[in-house]
Amino acid sequence: MQGKSASQGASLLCGGQRIEGELAAGLYYEPTVLGGVNKDMLITYQETFGPVAPIIPFSLPTIQSTGWPLIFTHRI
Repeated sequence: MQGKSASQGASLLCGGQRIEGELAAGLYYEPTVLGGVNKDMLITYQETFGPVAPIIPFSLPTIQSTGWPLIFTHRI
């Protein structure tokens, strides 16, 4: 999912690497934050099985038309 998002224009802000050490035998990777995401990217509407948070800039009229729930914050 991360690779597909990058090919669509998203940028990796942190994480996204496979975890080393005693968990290396599993399919574990670091919590990941993606920036530069828009509502048309696969990451926004397909279920993600993993610790991935897409950051999506928005304007209020645009987000109201999507039906998505809002989380407002003034400190990011």
